[in-house]
Amino acid sequence: MDKVLRFVMKSDDDKEKVVENVENEDDNEPLSGISNDSNSLRGVSSLKRRREESEPIPLSKNEEQETLPRWVAGASPAKFVTLDELMDMSSAMENMALVHEIAVNPDFAIPETSNNPLERAVKDCVHKIYWEKMAEDLAKDPPDYSKAFSTLLDVKQLSVFEFQMIMDLLTPQHVRLKMEIDSRLDEQILRQQVDKDCLDWPRLSEYIIDLLARLCAPVRDEMVSKLREKTDIVDILRGVCELLEVMKVDMANFEVRQSRPIIEEHSAVYERNQFFKILKSDPDLELPVLNWLKRHVSDIAKSTSAADLSGPVIKRRFEIDRARFEQLGAKYLQLIVCTACVLVTCISAGQDVIDIPQFKQDLKDELIAITEDISVKNLKDRLEAMYVHCNAKLKKIYEAKESLVWTAGSSDGLRLQIMSLEDEKQPVRSLMRERIRGFMLSMLKCSGQSSKQKLPAGVSVVKTELNMITAAFVRLASHNRKTFGVYYGDLIKKLMSV
Repeated sequence: MDKVLRFVMKSDDDKEKVVENVENEDDNEPLSGISNDSNSLRGVSSLKRRREESEPIPLSKNEEQETLPRWVAGASPAKFVTLDELMDMSSAMENMALVHEIAVNPDFAIPETSNNPLERAVKDCVHKIYWEKMAEDLAKDPPDYSKAFSTLLDVKQLSVFEFQMIMDLLTPQHVRLKMEIDSRLDEQILRQQVDKDCLDWPRLSEYIIDLLARLCAPVRDEMVSKLREKTDIVDILRGVCELLEVMKVDMANFEVRQSRPIIEEHSAVYERNQFFKILKSDPDLELPVLNWLKRHVSDIAKSTSAADLSGPVIKRRFEIDRARFEQLGAKYLQLIVCTACVLVTCISAGQDVIDIPQFKQDLKDELIAITEDISVKNLKDRLEAMYVHCNAKLKKIYEAKESLVWTAGSSDGLRLQIMSLEDEKQPVRSLMRERIRGFMLSMLKCSGQSSKQKLPAGVSVVKTELNMITAAFVRLASHNRKTFGVYYGDLIKKLMSV
């Protein structure tokens, strides 16, 4: 959250400088991030040769003849990595992940509280100890106002910081508010009043609460109202600090929304430059990518999983979008299974049932709810649940129509058809997969254009869900292609030319 706050709190001039730096960064370097040295193209093939030429490593003085195999010893000399280099690589990866998240996630927002339960527990414990200590100091005779006064100055600093953020959005006539804060919360005057034991805490706290009420968003009015009901000094200061933290997050999220067009426009360049910084610090990290691509180039028909990548940076690069791709994969499976189930159910139900208004749409909505947590592991159980629901629905409809009879044989046939959808090669499932996949790929090819694609036959029942998953897939794939397309394209061209 701190990284987001540092970026979104910049002034417009600073943001323009950031954009210029991103665009001009590493202008003199090859865009692909690959060394132009002719030997670098043979990096993969020369790795084995360097290992063979490495000297054996003696285990001890008495065992000079017993050595480690060359393939265990590896290349020599060893490469050393400094702590600063590791920190720079970690920072570059974090920055790349943050900008990527803002660019591809339209609903990105900074949470009010940490998602880490351990972090929340530690923070709550430390805060509790701090406020309890302040209460003990104020209960002394005479009272010790040191912690309370220090907190009061922090409140002033945070209030001015919050005000400065708002000042960028308001007219110049609001400048007098800053002068008012400086005069009412003057450090020297407050310290003199504390030393002489004449500080009017109720009046001061009332002013601070009124000030925050003027600065915060309307959604925080309830917190302000509860704060006005407090009378204890410690409770008031604690509530004020909590409100300021929430206000800071609100303003940061507002700035993120306002700056989203700029971030989306320049995120690809920024992510690419951060990625090249990591590769520059350790060029050997590119070897896993070369090995992976080389296997594909040599045999394009051979399926190779991304899990084969062994480089830590490449793994972390894929980890940025792993959760999104897994979620899209689950939704993709859900649409395929649900559309196939609707089709086989309609075939078993007959024309009289299919002609019922909203039958297919209602059945689809119900099956979507049943398969909300579908995965490859629980597919059989979800198919069983889908059969139970479809069978009960058809039985109820048939009972309402005296001319129709839903027999045990019909029920068994429906179960056989639905449970067969567990097989990927089942004709109906395979057909729906190809049609949904073809539609998504066609939308990806024409991304950025205004051309419309016709929905394939049989998938119109999941039109809304298909549009949502396709939009998310196209957004994610297009951004990654824009960011790293040239890099991987250059790698493939050079591997094919070797």
